[in-house]
Amino acid sequence: MFGQTYIQYGKRVVLNNLLEASIDEVFSNHFSMPTQPCQKLPQGIGYVASIPFSDINGAQRALLWLQKPVIEKISDLLLGEDSPDEATLADLTAEVANFVVGHAKMEASDQNNSFSMGTPSFEGIRPLEGASENIRLFSIDDGCIALQIESVDAR
Repeated sequence: MFGQTYIQYGKRVVLNNLLEASIDEVFSNHFSMPTQPCQKLPQGIGYVASIPFSDINGAQRALLWLQKPVIEKISDLLLGEDSPDEATLADLTAEVANFVVGHAKMEASDQNNSFSMGTPSFEGIRPLEGASENIRLFSIDDGCIALQIESVDAR
């Protein structure tokens, strides 16, 4: 799905670029955690938030996958908790996705583009799954972030 152009209201929106730019903006400027390209699919489990959206291609979702060291660092930055419990990490994963959605909506509005994005929710803790060409990876210090867009039917 990456590289696919989404069309809404006669305007072209490259949604994955909008979300990628939003991830970079949120992590670099809000969390002071600059992102770098990551070429290798990370091993292990991560915390996953689902971001529902729809466009002329139908109902879809973006999955934001965060390795534990990344979400723990954000917990320390935002909450002052250097050893957060699992419930805190789950809530914070959805909140980070909400930051990304907020920025993406703002950028889309600034560009006079429109699409529907729902409220992010925590989806669970699991390994990064899917075809590597459908996943965009970002490296932050000693952890990774992944963005994956899929059709709701792909579940």
